[in-house]
Amino acid sequence: MTEGNIIAGFVLIAWPLVAILFFKLLPVGRAVLANIIVAYLFLPPIPAGFDFPLLPPLNKDSIPNIMLIILCMTMTKVRMEWMPRHWIARILVLTFVFSPALTVFTNTEEVFYNDPVFITQGVWLPGLKFSEAIAICLQQALFLAPMLVARHFLANEKDQKDVLAALVLSALVYTLPALLEVR
Repeated sequence: MTEGNIIAGFVLIAWPLVAILFFKLLPVGRAVLANIIVAYLFLPPIPAGFDFPLLPPLNKDSIPNIMLIILCMTMTKVRMEWMPRHWIARILVLTFVFSPALTVFTNTEEVFYNDPVFITQGVWLPGLKFSEAIAICLQQALFLAPMLVARHFLANEKDQKDVLAALVLSALVYTLPALLEVR
C-alpha cells in the first residue's frame, strides 16, 4: 500500500467482488455504468493504492477498469471489438496508448539542480527507465478501456437513457456526503 489506511486497502481489494456482483445482477450496460460510476464516487482517492514494479499503480482509476476488461471478456456472451473500425480512429487510439513511451525514451537522464528556496540541499530527479514506458502505456490503455467498452455496450438509445439516469442518480447520491463535508 503506497498511502492510505487499512480500510482504504481493504476497499480497493474488495472492489473486484463488487464488480462481479454488478455483472451478475444487472444487464451488461448497467453493470458497466455501475462499475465505473460507483467506483468513481466511493473508492478512496488516488494516494491510496498499490504500486508494483512494471505495472501501473493499482488504485481508484485502474482497478475498476481492469475488472471491466476482465468481466466484459468473461461474463458477456458478446464478442467485443476493442479497436474502432475506422483507420483514423485506430491510429488515434494507438497514438494515445503508445506515445508516452516516446516521452520515457527522451527523458532517460537524471536531473539535479539547486534551488534558492532549498538552501540546504538540491533537488534530484531520477531518469525514466524502459520498464516505466511499459507501465505508462498500460496505464494509458486502462484509461481508454471504459470508453471503448461503452462504445460497444452503451450504443443504443435505451442504454444512453440509462447513462443519463445513472449520472443524475449519482449526482443526487453524492450531494449527501458533499453537504456533510461542507458543514
